[in-house]
Amino acid sequence: MEPQEINRAAQSVTARTFFDRDAVAEILRTGFGKLASLGKSTSKAFERDHFLQYICQWTMSRTKHPESMIREVLDSSE
Repeated sequence: MEPQEINRAAQSVTARTFFDRDAVAEILRTGFGKLASLGKSTSKAFERDHFLQYICQWTMSRTKHPESMIREVLDSSE
């Protein structure tokens, strides 16, 4: 995602949650960055729940934010 797209998504998610905008932006950049890299490197099909769990765990390991927060941010960005 482009920086302006991350900013718009972060503003939208921040308006719907109580999370800090910088933390939301970090989660979105990290999670969507991994999504983009997976999209370029694999053709394997994933079920949504398994894929979301993988992205949450990966993002959690990189950002150190709790899984519940990451799930809420990613779910709110749909």
